[in-house]
Order: sequence, then structure tokens, then C-alpha cells
Amino acid sequence: LGYMVGTGNMPLNRHPGIVLYVQSPNAAPAELVTSIDEFLNAFYMVLLELNDYQWHSSKRGLWNQIATPDTTLRGRAQRLWVAIGNKDTEFNQREKVLAELKKLTRADMIRFVVNELKPRTANRLVMHSQGQAHVDAPRIHLGQEIGSIEEFQLRPKDCGLG
Repeated sequence: LGYMVGTGNMPLNRHPGIVLYVQSPNAAPAELVTSIDEFLNAFYMVLLELNDYQWHSSKRGLWNQIATPDTTLRGRAQRLWVAIGNKDTEFNQREKVLAELKKLTRADMIRFVVNELKPRTANRLVMHSQGQAHVDAPRIHLGQEIGSIEEFQLRPKDCGLG
């Protein structure tokens, strides 16, 4: 489907967040959104099928990713500036997230996926670009389309994003 597919940690406004991304030269944005929805609709089943070792191994992998110390001065400076921007004056957001991750159960995660990620009404920001190869492909009809960075920057108060 895509040559670049993945997930990542994406804090937003002092709240931990998740980003799902797919980049594809073959599929139009509407098809990619449909595929992401199909993945999210089936993801809770994957969580149900994990054994304890697999669940804890996944948590440990995420823990290691979050807890990894800064390897460069530039990386540290970037993390600290983000903390300042997020009003994390104690510079301890990472530790808070790790404390919550430690308490997270598989049931909590399944509940989160079913109640927050799975529904089409989930609180999402979908960013896409429709290339020349897909000019005639169906458009995405989700929420409110914002056509430019400038328009997006004017919206936070309107849409509850800020």
C-alpha cells in the first residue's frame, strides 16, 4: 500500500499523542484513510491475541523509546525547547509519561483503542497531499478541510485545537 508506514509518539498541547502515517505513490489519500480505519478497527483484536510476554515486550519497547537519553546536544536542546513550549517548567513530562506507561494494562489499551481511536468520530487531524497521479481520485470527506498553513494557523480557537 505504501512505501512508508508507521506510528510514533507525538505529544500535543502537553498531552501524549499518537501519529499514524502512510505515504504512498500508488494510493490516493481517501484510500489511505480507509486503510488506516480498517487497521484501527482490527487493532483491538491484535491486542486481545497478544500473550503476556508479547504485551510486556511491546510496552518495554515503547518504554525504551521514550526513556532513551538525548544523544546530541541538539536533540537535548530541541527536547527542552519543546518542553518550554508545552509549559513543562519542571522538564519532567517524559517521566510522567513513563509513570503512566508503567501502570497501563492491556485492558486499558484495548479500551482506549475501542473508545478513542476506532470510531470514525475520533478526534483526528488528517494531513494529506493529493498528487498529480490522483487528481481524479475521490476526495477525503472528513471533518473540515483546511487548504493552507495560514488557514490552519487561524483556526485553533475555532476548532478547539489550541
